[in-house]
Amino acid sequence: MDHNTAMPTFVNALNTSLVPGPDRRGAEAWLQRATTQAGMLPLALTIIQTPSLPSTTRQLAAVWVKNSCRATWGGESEDPLPPDEDMQTVKARIVPLTVSLGSQPSHQALLAEAVSIIAAAEFPQTWPDLMDQLVASLSPTDWAANAGVMEIAHSVFLPWRSMTRSDDLFVAIKNALDKFCPPYLAVFTQVDQLLQQSSPGTSVPVLGKTLLSMLQVFLDLNSQDLPEFFEDNMGYFMGRDGQGGVLLKYLAFERPELNSDDADMPGLLQKIRATICEIAELYAMKYHEEFTELRTFVAAVWELLGKLSTDGKDDMLVNQALHFLGVVVKMGIHRDFFDNAEILRGFCERIILPNMVLQEKEEEMFEDDPLEYIRRDLETATDATTRRQSASEFTRSLMEHFEGPITSMLMPYINQHLDRYRSNPAENWKDKDTAICLLTAIGSRGGTAHQGVTSTNAMVDVVSWFGENVLVDLQAAPDSVHPIIQVDGIKFLHTFRNQLTKEQLVTVLPLLVHHLSSSNYVASSYAAIAIERILFIKKNGQLMFGPSDMQALTLPILQSVLQKIISGRTPDKVAENDYLMKCVMRVILTARQTLVPIYTEILNSLVTILGIISANPSNPMFSQYCFESLSALIRFITTAQPTSVSQFETVVFPIITGIVQQDAAADFIPYAFQILAQLLEAHPSDLPAAYDDVLRNIVLSPQQWQAKGSIPALVRLLKAFLRAGGKNMETSGTLKMVFGLLQQRLLPSKLYDGFGFEILQTILVTVPPDHFQEYLTSTLMAILHRLMGQRSANLYYYWMYFVAYASAIQVEGLSPDFLVNALNTIQAGIMSPLLKSVITPELPRTQAKHRKVVIIGYARLLTECPLMLQEPNVQAWPNTLEEILHLFTHPQAVTAEKEEDVADFDVEPGQDVYQASFSKLSASAVREADPVAYVSDPRVFLSEQLAKLSAARPGVVQPLMARVDRSVSGPFMQFMATNGYSV
Repeated sequence: MDHNTAMPTFVNALNTSLVPGPDRRGAEAWLQRATTQAGMLPLALTIIQTPSLPSTTRQLAAVWVKNSCRATWGGESEDPLPPDEDMQTVKARIVPLTVSLGSQPSHQALLAEAVSIIAAAEFPQTWPDLMDQLVASLSPTDWAANAGVMEIAHSVFLPWRSMTRSDDLFVAIKNALDKFCPPYLAVFTQVDQLLQQSSPGTSVPVLGKTLLSMLQVFLDLNSQDLPEFFEDNMGYFMGRDGQGGVLLKYLAFERPELNSDDADMPGLLQKIRATICEIAELYAMKYHEEFTELRTFVAAVWELLGKLSTDGKDDMLVNQALHFLGVVVKMGIHRDFFDNAEILRGFCERIILPNMVLQEKEEEMFEDDPLEYIRRDLETATDATTRRQSASEFTRSLMEHFEGPITSMLMPYINQHLDRYRSNPAENWKDKDTAICLLTAIGSRGGTAHQGVTSTNAMVDVVSWFGENVLVDLQAAPDSVHPIIQVDGIKFLHTFRNQLTKEQLVTVLPLLVHHLSSSNYVASSYAAIAIERILFIKKNGQLMFGPSDMQALTLPILQSVLQKIISGRTPDKVAENDYLMKCVMRVILTARQTLVPIYTEILNSLVTILGIISANPSNPMFSQYCFESLSALIRFITTAQPTSVSQFETVVFPIITGIVQQDAAADFIPYAFQILAQLLEAHPSDLPAAYDDVLRNIVLSPQQWQAKGSIPALVRLLKAFLRAGGKNMETSGTLKMVFGLLQQRLLPSKLYDGFGFEILQTILVTVPPDHFQEYLTSTLMAILHRLMGQRSANLYYYWMYFVAYASAIQVEGLSPDFLVNALNTIQAGIMSPLLKSVITPELPRTQAKHRKVVIIGYARLLTECPLMLQEPNVQAWPNTLEEILHLFTHPQAVTAEKEEDVADFDVEPGQDVYQASFSKLSASAVREADPVAYVSDPRVFLSEQLAKLSAARPGVVQPLMARVDRSVSGPFMQFMATNGYSV
């Protein structure tokens, strides 16, 4: 396709991919194929820089370029790479193109991300001129271009902040420092000079944007270590010898053009100052010895806080400034600077108290956007988004070193607020709200919102305070106290739940259940949150609440919460509140088999919810909890009442098969396969015909195996089918389909070959050997083809373990020499080079969970396979045994893994339990059977095997053992002798 023909086709595909309709999927497929086709990446760059095309089309092209770069350079695709010429063209064109897009920031940001993806893979080794391109794009007069350069630089350098230290990382950083930093300093100086002029001759906002990007670059380049360049220029940037640097100046700098016109949104000036606070925090934590002007920064930030407005635009700056001050206080090395009653009182009166008061916009959010109010309220300290959260965290920082003085200073204010509240509760409810917030801040010493407070201030009896000031609000009738005060009471209980005894919690749980039916969204949601966290409390590693503790409350909780969820009616509304769904999940995990009498009601509600949200999945966390709830219900009920499986199948099959067939519910398909696997594994008798249809038309459909996120769940389901009916698969013709899947999709894949070996291992123990023998040779040939190709550490390991597994299992018709014989039919003597080049080098990498199988498998291979004692295999015998003996130095080799209790499943806020690749259901997990359960002690087993072989083949074992390193074989020979074995 020539250029003139390709561009209209490409543009049409981009536009069509955005429009729902029958042509959309075809357009998406065309764009997917285009990723690897010659000329398409450069053509997409041309589309982006063609001004006559609509902005939307150009943005879609930028998205396509970013995604294609991720697939090409980010290792996210197994497809062939585009031609090298195209990749070189992209690297030559993308930087200047990105710089030129200053008037289209969304396009520029997308391409900047593409640059960073390429840089992560190629800079500096195969893209050595990247910094040269950036420097060449700088201009003494074009500040839009300079802003673009700094935007790209920040995009490239940003990942370095959190990367693990390595030689490659520091080579990249040094390249950037050497080439980019001298012109960076020159531009920084020029920007600073222009911003001091009343009429700089260019756009002040553009200069501000450039300065902000340069400050972000400063953070990027300083996060790993203090570079010599910045240490040499410490005086200019951070100040030295009593002289403030340029960054300190901008904490007090005013320029109306940089301020925000929107009272709720931060402007460039707020972002610049917040970034400077972040830099000061970094230097305080990592480079405090070089950062001699730290106290000057502390004073400047304190002064800045006193000048800021209460407008929302300053919230981000207040939060970052308080975080900086909190870090400096926590460090303790400047304790003497703060150890002054007047300074501490100033912190209390000028910083803590003003920022603890509920802001008007938070009150409005409570009414108008209650879910966002809850999410912000539960933010961790590091992600604090409200002034109250930041002030609370700053208070706790002060408490680490000045607990007594701060407590004494704040308690009178708490009491004053309570007195004002008591004088007129309806009018002065905010006083009690502030008092509760202050008491929470000084009462808690350690813990998180997720785990609860783990240690408290000895000067504050939080349990008594709860009984005297908070419990009454939990007991109050709806509308008799302000809803925010009731929420404060629930939150106080949620925060200090660990400080209450089980008996005390049992008395308050009914109050929380009552609040579940509150008409106030925040109150009912917080009640669900508190119940869920209380049920997860552990003492001495054990959950405090068990099934018997919840019998009276289980049904009321589940009915109330499930009804509230279903009342949302539309997919978005039903799925919006994942806190409610998490409460359902936790109650089911706690109640377990006690749900048997009521499970059908719960099951029907869960299926109703799934039916609604599958039309348009919108909240991954809600979806995870919903499927976990269903999975847990299946697990506990079918265990207690095996005949219930048919009831579950009747209710669940229609929704699950519907999900598999719905385009809109693609994200749910991995969950659906796991639920099917769970039902299949729970089935007590012959499988209904419906399962055969699922296996043939869904599980073994090549189309299903193209979706990355579905493959782990499909593997789990296919293994379940093999266990349930592997002996019948040859007759039904599905076994041939399984081997076709192995040879064509899984084993040739670098991403999925491990799953292929999992299925192959399952076949060995579930399918009669005479059924799979005809497919084994071609499958082994596919594996050998890859083993003889480019080295792949994972593939080598999988093969090493597969050989061990095949040799270790006890299956009628299979002996440890069957695999060697099968390999010899392909190429005589091939086992010897495989042992030397693949297997033996991989044995030291044996994972703890695999050690028992590996030891047993190779023990049997060495001692029960006659071919292993013949040339050329015998040459690898001593070295293989030596590596096996090395494994005994690991105590984990013979200890069973602890089985995790499904009730321990938990997700912290911000933890990404949902992934685009795969979302595992913890409740559906099954513990894999031990394939070598017939051996209790691998060391004794190996001793027995060697002794038997020595007795059967006199004079053979001893010379071979003599070639094993004496430091390794000596202790084992002594163990054998001690236990009555000899060779």
